[in-house]
Amino acid sequence: MENYYNASKKYDKEYIRSTWDMATGLQAVDSLTPSDYLKQLAVKNIDGELSNEEIEELLYTNYKNEDAKEVHSRIKEAILKNSLKTFCIEESIY
Repeated sequence: MENYYNASKKYDKEYIRSTWDMATGLQAVDSLTPSDYLKQLAVKNIDGELSNEEIEELLYTNYKNEDAKEVHSRIKEAILKNSLKTFCIEESIY
């Protein structure tokens, strides 16, 4: 069990940096890149300013809000595009 992450253990900067490098490398395999926000959080984690749990909460809150904003924007766009069109339900003849 020593190979697993232990939240109560204090890891050195090099180990934390290598785990972030591994995580971003895995994203790169799928042609994904981390956001600038995530990069900023990673630096704070490496410097010991933020714990993994704090980062998880910040990411959840940030992306939850971003997702909500994106959904709202798409709905608004769809309504505006279709505002001149009418919607009608006709009785089926079958």
